[in-house]
Amino acid sequence: MDPVLKRRRTLALTAGVTVITVSGALIGATLKSGQQISVHEERKKKQGTGELNVEQQIALLETTKVQLAMQRAALENKIAEVKEKANRREELERVRMEKMKKLGSGTAVK
Repeated sequence: MDPVLKRRRTLALTAGVTVITVSGALIGATLKSGQQISVHEERKKKQGTGELNVEQQIALLETTKVQLAMQRAALENKIAEVKEKANRREELERVRMEKMKKLGSGTAVK
């Protein structure tokens, strides 16, 4: 293939990939900001602008508190599982290293 054509083809492909990447980033950012705005508006509608009385606000906050407590408990369980798994790996590695030391010292030539 002619070097000039090869260079043009490479430049065209590079330009195409760049355009696709930039447009994808811009579209993604636009969708994300639109989504954040709609979520914010939805929260405003739920909470209202002072339309809820004190009892309703307290009930809403208590519900949120319960949900957050459940999320916290789930995360704490996951953390405990990860720590337990790490401890098991550490123990297995320690046992493996001890076995290797025993094998290494037992086969040494005197």
